[in-house]
Amino acid sequence: MLRTSLRGTLWKGDVDAAIDRFQDATTAKPGYAVPFRYLGEAQEKKGLKKQAIASYSRYLELYPHAEDGDKIRKKIDKLRKETEKKKKY
Repeated sequence: MLRTSLRGTLWKGDVDAAIDRFQDATTAKPGYAVPFRYLGEAQEKKGLKKQAIASYSRYLELYPHAEDGDKIRKKIDKLRKETEKKKKY
């Protein structure tokens, strides 16, 4: 239920509210992987690439065999490449 209501905030387009709520969830349950995954998604949507990398990475640390693990690893690689390109300019 918590996951659904938090994701709903993100899907409604209120990225800032979603980030706040997911951060609250990661603080409340720092050993629970799911909020880190959706925090990363919200941060990515907002353009906070370094923070998204950290959140996605924490998700995979907590849930190394996640069903969407390959997808998340690809997101991390993409975001790292984008942040590296930004450094060059």
